[in-house]
Amino acid sequence: MPFPDGGEYRVRRSRSLKERMKKDMSEKQQNTAQNQAVQNEKKNNPELRLIVFLIEMVVLIAAIVGSVLLVKSYNDPKRVADGYFNALKAGDYATAYSYLQMEDGMETSAFLNADVYASVMDKYGFANETADVSDSEEKEYGETYYVLDAGRGTHAIQVVETGKKNWFFFQEYEVRPYDFYAEDVYITAPKAMTVSINGIELNSSNSTRDDHSNEVYLSAYETAYKIDRMFAGDYRIQVSGDVFQTYTEDVTVNPYYNVFMMDIPMLKEGTLEGVAETLPDTIQSLYQSALNGDDAQTAFTAAGLYAPSETEADRYEVLVDDFYLSDGYFTEVTLSEFEADTYGGYFDWETGEYRSNITVDFNVAYSYDILDWWTEAYYESKESEANGYFSCNVIYRDGEWVLEEIYISSGVYAW
Repeated sequence: MPFPDGGEYRVRRSRSLKERMKKDMSEKQQNTAQNQAVQNEKKNNPELRLIVFLIEMVVLIAAIVGSVLLVKSYNDPKRVADGYFNALKAGDYATAYSYLQMEDGMETSAFLNADVYASVMDKYGFANETADVSDSEEKEYGETYYVLDAGRGTHAIQVVETGKKNWFFFQEYEVRPYDFYAEDVYITAPKAMTVSINGIELNSSNSTRDDHSNEVYLSAYETAYKIDRMFAGDYRIQVSGDVFQTYTEDVTVNPYYNVFMMDIPMLKEGTLEGVAETLPDTIQSLYQSALNGDDAQTAFTAAGLYAPSETEADRYEVLVDDFYLSDGYFTEVTLSEFEADTYGGYFDWETGEYRSNITVDFNVAYSYDILDWWTEAYYESKESEANGYFSCNVIYRDGEWVLEEIYISSGVYAW
């Protein structure tokens, strides 16, 4: 008869638990008996003891050999080299860069970082699954090099120990590229230009500017930028300036060739023509000052020019003399038909400034009245025309064009 509170179920469960405990006890007694039988057999049978011992030794040796092979597989320099090269071949430059060992004193800089590394390695063409990997040994020094050959170039490395271990057993390795760093790289360019390498502008944060370097020959208009250290490889150097054409030059930097001289830049198209367009106003101002009888300093100031040199002042006085009539006066002077010619420029070897020359031809139409010598009264009017001539050097100085060595031939002949 079942108990109202489930007592029958508890009785059955208790009986089942007792039965399992009896069964487990029985199995343990059987195992113990079997082990005791084996031990008795081993004592009574030496050959069986030997066989069991040999089996145990084989298992132990296998375990030791397996452990050694496992440790060796994780401590194999060739395995590290393959991992590095495989990352390169896959174009995974971030992973490849993580393998590199930065030499003592070599800190990350504008030209030693993961981005520049990726740019350099990409130009080598190593991101190619068909690139060949080989290893060679310098027997004389006992050094082993691993080489990745992509046809476009080769990349040789050594795998070196860091002195650290992973998980107490595994030696830690890093990759040390061979002939992969160039030191004291010099870029020589005109002072007035901005220089960049792979888009990185050279300035005091990443290079040393030296206008009087003893390491490389410099003309007066040049400066040298020295980069302390950078990856060997192909770079694009860009040179630009506000009035100069931007040009690029591809160079290959390596540990044995690290001095590069940029070409003289060309002016932007139309630059000198733009300067020439301002000259008619300058010429007319000088003519007006000469008609007024002003001195050279006053005339040059009125024309927006710098103070005249002694030679320029003398030339201007000739213009004043051309407009002086002892027996009359000019009633009108008209300048027209200006035609300018510009000539190729150059950097001055002494001052370092950029110079060019502009000449201007123009027509001078003039009229004047002649006075009677005795009465100083009006005698007659005359008019004529001739060709005037103007020339000057234009110098790019401190961000503006300056006119120097001005010469004027009035073309006026009035007697």
